[in-house]
Amino acid sequence: MLEQREQNQIAEEAYLFLYPLVLMDVTWRVGTNVPLGVKPGLGPSNVFSHMPAFPPGDFKEVVRPNFDTLYSIVFLDLTEEPMVVSAPDTALVSHRFDQENTKKIV
Repeated sequence: MLEQREQNQIAEEAYLFLYPLVLMDVTWRVGTNVPLGVKPGLGPSNVFSHMPAFPPGDFKEVVRPNFDTLYSIVFLDLTEEPMVVSAPDTALVSHRFDQENTKKIV
């Protein structure tokens, strides 16, 4: 049997390294299990969901959205092959691409 200190260390490491993967997997499953256009920001994998208007003050799909930002969200499924995401050159509009690195556990 493991000593209490070893049990605590294993529990801490599991929380630090496994919990984010589980949380992201749940987020992916919930976010992609909605037909496109039903809920802002949600839709099938590999399809951008564009929010055509600024989020309302009571928007709670993410913790703190910027209320002056138009969002486009996509969950990319890279299990079969890599994908390229590109944006046209626009002199007046800035683009910001945030990415969450996750490894899907089957």
